[in-house]
Amino acid sequence: KLDKHTFNFAMGLFGGSSASQVLGKYGGVAGQALKGRVAVITGGNSGAGYTTALRLASCGARVIVAGRRPDAISEAVKSITAALPAGTTGTVEAVSTAVDLGDLASVRTYAAALLSRLGPCSLHLLILNAGVMIQPYKMMPSGIESTMAMNHFGHFLLLRLLTPKLLTSGPDVRVVSLASSAHAWASVPDEGFENWLHPDEKTFKTNTIYGASKTSNILMAKHFQTMMQAQGASVTAVSVHPGVGKTGLGKEGTSSVFQTIYAGASNMLLWS
Repeated sequence: KLDKHTFNFAMGLFGGSSASQVLGKYGGVAGQALKGRVAVITGGNSGAGYTTALRLASCGARVIVAGRRPDAISEAVKSITAALPAGTTGTVEAVSTAVDLGDLASVRTYAAALLSRLGPCSLHLLILNAGVMIQPYKMMPSGIESTMAMNHFGHFLLLRLLTPKLLTSGPDVRVVSLASSAHAWASVPDEGFENWLHPDEKTFKTNTIYGASKTSNILMAKHFQTMMQAQGASVTAVSVHPGVGKTGLGKEGTSSVFQTIYAGASNMLLWS
């Protein structure tokens, strides 16, 4: 049963709501509603991550964007900073170390650099946004299939490494996992989860493994939330379906038919 505030909030939004509309519920896009809050966003240099970083900073948050290409991160920081409305105290920055979520060693290095950058500061919002789609079959050095490694296991490790910081960051800490309704593309194999980690190349399907990675995001968020509740921690973990947006997701994939359909749907949207 929803309380009145939650119900009114939900009814004020809809499936195509933008980041501006969501944040507007908390005191307006431009202003100080999130002053003093610190957010980290993976994949914050493009697409939904870029827009989210811009909107959070516009509300006064200190936003740290993470990505695997240093040049793209640097350009995004400059672009977002230039787009911030006058009067906001929000900032956008990046640590000196890039992160490749498909490389678990890179994730560990990034987490250490991020914690060093934060120092005694809190981390109030961790948005696990980065992801890939319709990738060709590839096994990573970790022995995990690439889509699963980049979409799920990299974020899983990052969350685990940042959990001590989240637990000491005060009330109302949030962890948001960008999942997808495409989780329905995959069902748990009869033989268990092993085939999601080490799929047979001969029977490999890009849509199935993508769905598996999104199912994993949802299960991770649910389990983490259960853990936080058991500890009495003031940390809320959720997974969300972002809808279809005009992003770079899937542009490196191998299915030209899927790319054409996805691009067509994206270009029809008016979201910014």
